[in-house]
Amino acid sequence: MARAREWKRNNPDKVLASQRRKYAENNAAISARRTNWRKQDPERARAQSLKEKSRRRNALGSHTKEDLAELYAEQRGTCFYCRRSLKAGYHVDHYIALAKGGTNDRENLRLACPSCNCSKQAKLPQDFAPCQQGAHWRISP
Repeated sequence: MARAREWKRNNPDKVLASQRRKYAENNAAISARRTNWRKQDPERARAQSLKEKSRRRNALGSHTKEDLAELYAEQRGTCFYCRRSLKAGYHVDHYIALAKGGTNDRENLRLACPSCNCSKQAKLPQDFAPCQQGAHWRISP
């Protein structure tokens, strides 16, 4: 066991080549397993996706799928911005966008309908107004 760990540590290029080869050989099975996991546990998949995004941006903080479930209950299953029902699906929005220095903590998260979240993008909350009857509009400065 220790010998194998030492070999891996001394041969990172060979380890990486082996991992890439195995992935290429089993790509379909790996993709199917990943898709199945995302369907079986969408809350955990969302939390994992946001965790990866925040890690790429070096954002502080973290949250769990339980935090997302609590947010859903607190918002009573409605979009934080426009109050539409989220039963058909929702996005997890960073209230202060990661691009603007926001954190990945639960306190900075809001659940939004896909329409509002895609329209908000990286805007600050005061620069964004929610959708109204399907049309999005912006508050003038």
